[in-house]
Amino acid sequence: AILRSIPKMLAFKGKNDGAPKYLRKNVGVPVLVNSNDLMEAALDRYVGWRSFAEGMIDLRRRPEQVDAALEATYEHITKPAPGKRVSFPMAFAPVVSATYLGQRAYDRFFWPWFKKMCDEIIQSGGNVMIALEGTWGKSKYEYLNDFPKGTIMAFLEGDGIIEAKRVIGDNCVLCGGLDDTLVRSGTSEENIAAVKTVIDRCGTKGIMISSSKCLLSPN
Repeated sequence: AILRSIPKMLAFKGKNDGAPKYLRKNVGVPVLVNSNDLMEAALDRYVGWRSFAEGMIDLRRRPEQVDAALEATYEHITKPAPGKRVSFPMAFAPVVSATYLGQRAYDRFFWPWFKKMCDEIIQSGGNVMIALEGTWGKSKYEYLNDFPKGTIMAFLEGDGIIEAKRVIGDNCVLCGGLDDTLVRSGTSEENIAAVKTVIDRCGTKGIMISSSKCLLSPN
C-alpha cells in the first residue's frame, strides 16, 4: 500500500510545488511558507496513527503510554531536520488536535512537544507559521507569547483576531479577520467595513488580513 501511494503523493507534491511557482512568476505574490519545511505536532501524528477516536480515548485511559509514545514519535518522526534555516519563507505547522483538548490535556500532551519543535526551528534561524485550525480559545493561544517576539505567525481559523490581538499584542503576527462566508457572499461594502473594524481595533502592526478558512474556490 505504501509503494502504491508513492506516485500519488509525488503527483500531489508536484501540484503543491507548482502553485508557489505560478504565484511568484505570474502574479507577483510572495509565498509565506516553505513547502519543504512542513512540520507536524507529535500529538497530531499520534492520533493520525491510532485514529482520532482511539487516540483521544488513550489520553484518558493510558496517559503514561501516550507520554512514552509522544517522546518516541517526536524523536523519530516529527523532530525538525537539522540545518540552518532562513527567516522567510517560514516553516509551516498546521495543527488539528489542539482544538479538541481540554486545558490539562493540552498542557500535558500537546504543548510541550509542539513548543520544543518550534523552538528548534527558531533556534536554527527559521520562523514558523502555525495554522490554529478550529477554535483554540484564549487560554491556549496565549501560550504563543512563550516564543521570541517576531518569530511566529498565527493563522486564526475559528478564533477572532480582535480577541487574539488583545491577548498576544505584537508578539506574533496574526492572520485572519474576515469570515469566509462574508468574503464569499457579502458585498464589497460589507467586506471593506469588516476590514476597517479590524484595523480600528487591532492597528496596522502585526496583522495580515485574510479569510478565516483561507480556502476560496476560483468562483
